[in-house]
Amino acid sequence: MQQVSQPLRIALVAVLALGALWLVVLRPKEVAEPPIEPPPVAAGGLASDVQQARRAKEVADAAAARSEAAAGRAGERHVTPRTASGAGAAEKTSERGARRRARLGSGPSRSLVAALDRGRTVVLVFRNGSADSAAVVAAARSRARASRVVVRVASIADVGRYAVFTRSASVSQAPTTLVVGPSRRARVIVGFTTAGEIAQAVGDVRRRAAR
Repeated sequence: MQQVSQPLRIALVAVLALGALWLVVLRPKEVAEPPIEPPPVAAGGLASDVQQARRAKEVADAAAARSEAAAGRAGERHVTPRTASGAGAAEKTSERGARRRARLGSGPSRSLVAALDRGRTVVLVFRNGSADSAAVVAAARSRARASRVVVRVASIADVGRYAVFTRSASVSQAPTTLVVGPSRRARVIVGFTTAGEIAQAVGDVRRRAAR
């Protein structure tokens, strides 16, 4: 060591000092890298996504409901008028039938109404078992030989079956004779009558029908 020159020793000490300094101070240190964290999720982010999904579903359901309602209304627009018109036609037919039945009557009065429609005059006698009734029936039947006269004899007990004739002409006793012309105007003869009086009544209702 004594043989090493002074300058060399100084240089060697400097090198050693520099190496120690490098090891202690100058050597770069390992820097711990911070852990990579996922990007922060905004508060309520998941809940917001769920709400958006729900709103989207509600919007889709509402649109489907509106489409179904529109289709239903379209169906009603196509179906209801036909149904209503069919019901109206049925009601009109029923009304016409009711009016026709009221005009024609029912039971034994139907043929008499048909005779009036043909321009005939109807002589309708309601009788009981009395002698006056028998005489009135004979007088009325004598008019049956006249042209365009139809004679009908009925029991006073059956007056309800001729309601189309007795609706405006009250019949409460026998004998009662109704003389009805084509115009539906009637002459009522209560009690005993003769062939002449019946013939006069027939002429009166015919003249009224001709006016």
